[in-house]
Amino acid sequence: MSLAKILEEELLSEDLVKISRSEIIDLINNHVKMLIWCARQDDLRDVCREYLNVTRRTLRSLAMIRFIKAIQEGEDGGDESLQILNYLRDSYMRYLYNIPIDPMDRVPVKINVEIRFRDRRFLSDRVYLLPIDLAVRLVISGLAQFIELKDLI
Repeated sequence: MSLAKILEEELLSEDLVKISRSEIIDLINNHVKMLIWCARQDDLRDVCREYLNVTRRTLRSLAMIRFIKAIQEGEDGGDESLQILNYLRDSYMRYLYNIPIDPMDRVPVKINVEIRFRDRRFLSDRVYLLPIDLAVRLVISGLAQFIELKDLI
């Protein structure tokens, strides 16, 4: 039985467990680390492909369960959490397959709005090479977008 199917059955059989914001951040960070590792492991491509397939199926199952529960409880089915889950999945898949990575594990991103934090400043509509973890966080939050290989050619 697949991990996604087991997770789906488990979630349907019990009440949903609340997850804290810090736990979600930890999950995202661990997922990003796995994607970075997968991007560098040519000889273990099958392991990484299976990891992405399991992740995709799990996210799809979680989104479907959330959608079903929202309908059962009379809430609006177009919940923002569904959009976030789908966007996370799509961003990670695009990142792994279409985004060039330099030897220092940086990826090109186009900044959507001017950002200032710490001692750094990023101007809108400019392309920057950023560390993968920062780039993924900016893309997930909607502040930036990945520059894919097709956009560079």
